[in-house]
Amino acid sequence: MINAVVTKYPDAKDLDWEVKNGIYEAEFDLGKDDYEVWVNAEGTILKIEQEIKNTELPAVILSKLKTDYKDFKPDDAKRIEIGKAVYYEIELDGTFGDQKVVYSASGAKQDPAVLMKI
Repeated sequence: MINAVVTKYPDAKDLDWEVKNGIYEAEFDLGKDDYEVWVNAEGTILKIEQEIKNTELPAVILSKLKTDYKDFKPDDAKRIEIGKAVYYEIELDGTFGDQKVVYSASGAKQDPAVLMKI
């Protein structure tokens, strides 16, 4: 499982490992981005989370955020791969509290539970 991460991300820095329920979670830095990668005992990468800048969100998602959450300001964003599917999780800051929303790469709003499928 370590080889799967090191092979895919040879320039990873500050690599830390944790095991939860038989799934290995690697946290590391790559350039200026923070990553978390989940790997099973066979070395298959199950999920990849990459912190990204709001400006790196696809235009279709930025447009949806402006329409659906005009009273909120995007704060932290992540690009998440689960299998071949790509999702974006965005934390929104609002006057009366924060919330997290999840969109598919095509801009369709998703139930946040979709990110738990590993």
